Amino acid sequence: VLSPTQASKTALPLLRSNLISGVACIVPTPEIRKAAATAATRKKLWAEIQQDCRAFDGGIAPEGRGLWTAGENLFDKEWQQARAGLDGDWAFWRDWYQGALDGVVPDWKMLEEIALIAPEVWNQGPAVVNGVIAGIVDRYRKAKNRPSKTITSAPIAELMTATLYDFSFDQQEKVMRAIPMAADWKHLTDPEVLKAFLQDAGDVREGFELLSAGLEAEGRGMQEAGGVRTYLNAALQEISNAQDVGALRVGKLLEYGKMIEAAALSDETRREFGPLAQPLQECADNLRNLIATHFSNTLARFAILRDVRMEEDATPWEVLQDFRDIVEAVASGNNGDYPELAAADVAVLQDILDSVEAKMRAIDGTSDESFNSSLRRDVDFQLAKVGATAGVYRDRAGKVVGKSGDATDAALKWVKRGKGMRELGELIKEYLFGG
Repeated sequence: VLSPTQASKTALPLLRSNLISGVACIVPTPEIRKAAATAATRKKLWAEIQQDCRAFDGGIAPEGRGLWTAGENLFDKEWQQARAGLDGDWAFWRDWYQGALDGVVPDWKMLEEIALIAPEVWNQGPAVVNGVIAGIVDRYRKAKNRPSKTITSAPIAELMTATLYDFSFDQQEKVMRAIPMAADWKHLTDPEVLKAFLQDAGDVREGFELLSAGLEAEGRGMQEAGGVRTYLNAALQEISNAQDVGALRVGKLLEYGKMIEAAALSDETRREFGPLAQPLQECADNLRNLIATHFSNTLARFAILRDVRMEEDATPWEVLQDFRDIVEAVASGNNGDYPELAAADVAVLQDILDSVEAKMRAIDGTSDESFNSSLRRDVDFQLAKVGATAGVYRDRAGKVVGKSGDATDAALKWVKRGKGMRELGELIKEYLFGG
């Protein structure tokens, strides 16, 4: 039996083929077992193994390639449905296998140490062995990052979780897709909590559907109706995900809610909507209350971003342009250097920046300092969320293509530079573009 280090040098194709076949054990659902047993599946699995062997025989190291390179991931749908529930005892193995799917080059030395944990420890069950594994992983992570002695690592870790959503590589379409944050989804794995959420969400959905139908009936006579309906329907789709596909991107839902709320607070929209202005306000309030009630942890993880402010000598419009450049880079995968972000997810980031621009124009158009101060805080907060999200995208997408980079290191550099909004934008651009 070869250790992971030996396997990486002499028999990695065999290791990889066993990982592919092993998904039926990692996610033992009837659908995957049925798929794995068919002749067509065995043929495709053999094609994967053959391709690995050809690369290996030709001296090409296949370590940075995803498991599925000769064809599609035969178990992708089943895996995506099952992985959200693989928390607790399964968390390390879930992340390890997802990394193998994404082509992330593992730390073989760390995996070897985990593989060689004494049998008597393994025999004590998940509660014991997972604690040992967590200690090994933490030791290797600390050795890699080595945070500054003058700056605690807690704010850095908080910054890199203050993202709208996490990212996963779609092997079939070769793009990055927004996925639920683990902490958000873990909240919904409890059957009673999920039941309570779906019950409250049902009330929100009913209001959204009625308002959307009312706006549609008004036709093209209302200029703002189309935009509001877009966000209403997008929010409805995100809520449906919790029921239909087992995934809820709470950060994304929160941003749709912000768009709906902005429309509800706009004097121009309220005048145009007339009798529908009150239902619009109620929809915004109900969605905000739904998230606050069931996902206080989501709001809490953004707390660190509320302290990020624009530098006094910064030019806000230039900073906004930096963040538009960032979203453009994410949309194109920095012109093909990384997997691009799916168009629907890019649209969310672009809409956030459009709302930021609207607030900045409002700031320029009024002398009410208390009003402007509130708008400036929200501008900074929204930009910071886009920046943190782009940083995590770069971290995940870079690992897929084997490009070095660590968002935690980038965040540490940002803290040392002064923690301002302009500095955050410049650093994220540097991190994305490799400047």
